Amino acid sequence: MRIAVVRNQQGFSLVETLAGVVMSALMLAALVALQHALSQGIQAQREFLMVGRFASQQVNVVAPDLPEGWLLSRSRREEGACFTLQVQLVSPGGRQGELSRLHCPLAR
Repeated sequence: MRIAVVRNQQGFSLVETLAGVVMSALMLAALVALQHALSQGIQAQREFLMVGRFASQQVNVVAPDLPEGWLLSRSRREEGACFTLQVQLVSPGGRQGELSRLHCPLAR
């Protein structure tokens, strides 16, 4: 009995298919890691901007309440007819910020 050799085969071999699956899995893992790193960076940037915005609000004489989870330390120092308000903020994620502002009421 003779086995016929087929020369014009079409399609992919098992080795080629497995190599493609492994490469696809590696690419998917890399994309998931990239997405995770980007989302952490975006969250850190968002928190950084919120610290600045909340600090600029809190150095006013009348300041709004902070969202839950934020820590605030506020101090007032008299300097002649003026006074300085200093705030220190800590976000829920641990990012810290500090800002001070000099207030000089108009003499009437």
